[in-house]
Amino acid sequence: MTGSTTLSVQPARLEHVPGIFGLLSVYSELGVLLPRPESDIYHGLRDFFIVEDQNRVVACGALLIYTAELGEVRSLAVDPEFMKLGLGQTLVNSIETEATRLG
Repeated sequence: MTGSTTLSVQPARLEHVPGIFGLLSVYSELGVLLPRPESDIYHGLRDFFIVEDQNRVVACGALLIYTAELGEVRSLAVDPEFMKLGLGQTLVNSIETEATRLG
């Protein structure tokens, strides 16, 4: 881990897409996540939340809504350098809060 003392969740922006794609690619190459083309990330950008450290995406996750009663946390990934800091759980909590906000 490199820098910031405070790592917080924020909605993803266009500038985060390459970092999200890179992070997800690490886990898809390991066979842990299904591969996603970068264009899918752009299309679903509003679904993504990220954590960044010194302008580097170090964790991400997305909320996919299927119906009024069913949603899914997907594309949840944490940079290996940032494991064991609770970032995955923090992202899940933020995604759950967003799902609740949406009703």
